[in-house]
Amino acid sequence: MNYILVMTLSGSAMLLIYFIQKHTFGKNLPRRWQYLFLKAVMVYYLVPLPWLGESYRKALKDIRKEPPQFFHQYFRNEKVVYQSGNNMMISAGYQRRLLEAGIWCLMVFLVFTVLLVGYLKNYRRMLQCRSGGQAAQEKESLEQKRLQWHIRRKITLCSIEAGTVAFTMGIWRPVIVCKMPEQSVDRDMLISHEMVHIKRFDLFWKMMGGAVLGMHWFNPLAYLFRREFEKVSEESCDELVVEGYTEEERFRYALMLLEYAKGEGQMRGWKTGLSKNAGKIQERVELIMDYGKGRKKWTSLLAVLFMGIMAILNSMTALAYEEVKVLRVIEEEDMADIKTMNVETCFTPDDYEGENLWVDVILYSQQFEDEEGNIYPVGEEVVSYSECIHVYHVGIYKNHQLDGSGGCTIDYFEGQYCSNCGYCIIGEEVGSSSFKKCLH
Repeated sequence: MNYILVMTLSGSAMLLIYFIQKHTFGKNLPRRWQYLFLKAVMVYYLVPLPWLGESYRKALKDIRKEPPQFFHQYFRNEKVVYQSGNNMMISAGYQRRLLEAGIWCLMVFLVFTVLLVGYLKNYRRMLQCRSGGQAAQEKESLEQKRLQWHIRRKITLCSIEAGTVAFTMGIWRPVIVCKMPEQSVDRDMLISHEMVHIKRFDLFWKMMGGAVLGMHWFNPLAYLFRREFEKVSEESCDELVVEGYTEEERFRYALMLLEYAKGEGQMRGWKTGLSKNAGKIQERVELIMDYGKGRKKWTSLLAVLFMGIMAILNSMTALAYEEVKVLRVIEEEDMADIKTMNVETCFTPDDYEGENLWVDVILYSQQFEDEEGNIYPVGEEVVSYSECIHVYHVGIYKNHQLDGSGGCTIDYFEGQYCSNCGYCIIGEEVGSSSFKKCLH
């Protein structure tokens, strides 16, 4: 569940940053940039970034020049990967975490599949009712706009006789469902609006917005995000359509928007089209009529710069992902022994009911662990090879001894280990640990 919680934290923090910039810069920031920023919010909601957290941790350690951590502490619920050559195995705690995340994502996938089946049924209906005998001007307008907006996909028009509905379904083979206006100017405006949605794959992004809500259904901000995302999607679409329009043309586009908004809502599900919400319509009309007024370029650049910096800073939330510790096992035959171990009973007593008991990872009775967590076996007799060009690694030497009554003692020494010949220099003793019951 750590992944889900960190993803909802990252996405929500990014959404709050979005509303801060929206309140601060207001109309100075074009809606297309706000739409792009909301897509970044969506990425934080949907994509886990543990690798980014690992990169940040490594960079922070390099900057602070932290001394090596000689004692490997293992919590029963930590994420641990055992690695030896090409062989790899994960701890039982890690397996449980992956199982929990998998079940969560499976539930979201099942809900998404049900919605997708309903969408495909409606989409096939639209394909079946497409206009076979379209008027010449309708075909011409559709083809001209397709070329104007540089769209290569085939677009189908489903022209209806009654109602004032207008929306688009389909991603790779879009279908525009509408009653075509009688006036050619209105027809061009309507088709342009739908072409922008098609060009930007807005239906796909709307589906991803639904995935955000499905994955983070427990987070109230996820509902706010979807509402804001769909609203800004329409506003940015209007902004692109009216770019270069005169005030009279913008007024006519606003009237067309009001007319078609009356019939919206006759079909539920995934589609892009004109909204019927009165508050949204009023705000969109005001945006259309005030397009470009009072907008300063330097303010827009400042707003974009602010959004970029905040997006980078928000990525620091990746540090909240739990660290995955990699334990490198030098001898591959020891991997077979690890695979047969029950991690719960190997590292904790059978009767222990707590959550955070830790012990050292002991693979050999005498072993050396370097600062990166690599574990090397040390022989009973420490022999130096005079002809070896020693390559020493600084770390800790551990001597594990059973006491004959089921307990054990671990002695810790400063040490250096040659990775070429296996020679180990044992230094000063730094401590010891005793266990009434051996956990290793």
